[in-house]
Amino acid sequence: MEKLDNLPDAIKRLLNADEVAISLEALEGGLSNDVFKLVTTSRELVVHMLPEEDATLGVNRENEFAVYNNAKLSDLTAKLVAYFPKEKLFVTEYLPGRHMVEKQFDDMCCLEKVIRALKRLHQSDAAKSVYFPVKHAVHCYGMSHKRHFDIPRGAREALELANNINRSASPLCLVTCHNDLWLPNVLESGDIHFLDFEYAGLNDPMFDLACLANNAKLSPDAMQDMLTLYFMNPLPVLYNDLQASRALVYLRDAMWSTLQAGLKQNDKLFTLPETFVITP
Repeated sequence: MEKLDNLPDAIKRLLNADEVAISLEALEGGLSNDVFKLVTTSRELVVHMLPEEDATLGVNRENEFAVYNNAKLSDLTAKLVAYFPKEKLFVTEYLPGRHMVEKQFDDMCCLEKVIRALKRLHQSDAAKSVYFPVKHAVHCYGMSHKRHFDIPRGAREALELANNINRSASPLCLVTCHNDLWLPNVLESGDIHFLDFEYAGLNDPMFDLACLANNAKLSPDAMQDMLTLYFMNPLPVLYNDLQASRALVYLRDAMWSTLQAGLKQNDKLFTLPETFVITP
């Protein structure tokens, strides 16, 4: 058995006296941090290497670790094993399974399993502070000139549109939300698990539902089914609120990508757009 020697010192300190690291391989999916699977003689772990720009991107590590450590959610996500702030990395248990894909959501049973798991997250008290992604994006753009890249044409109008949608929607109570439910963050292994809680925080649950609707490309009928599964007897106004929240999600994603490109953290993944196109 070949032993790995070129590990970060923090990971070496994490290993038990009789534990040997066997392999370290990159995992797909991480956009704002590098993620690796570490296999040892006694366990499988995930090592998250953190970027320098956590605060600018709106990452909230306090909320993330609170979700990982919440006893009520132990079967919904990976357990936090260790955090090394000086080395800017943390370690979680490895969860086997497969990332969900759009086609799976054609199955009503699959959609029901995901919504049931999402409601459990929302009903937990894991998040410790208020954080709303679109409002943070407004702050990010206000600071962008200090980062030496231009705000795309139409971005200010897009932010104003986001604020108008915020004001017009019928807000639900704030709950612990994931806030980044693209499908690589939803793992299926018989049960449903959620990954990567770096944007977790208190938010309107409709935002998570909108994230899921956009990323799973749900049909209008499937979106209505989703609302029925979540709210049991949803009022008609909730469907309109879902559509407004979907627009917020699209705006947040566009602004996040633009900010990433401006910070040049993901040159191969993001291109700085010249303009935002806004359709009333």
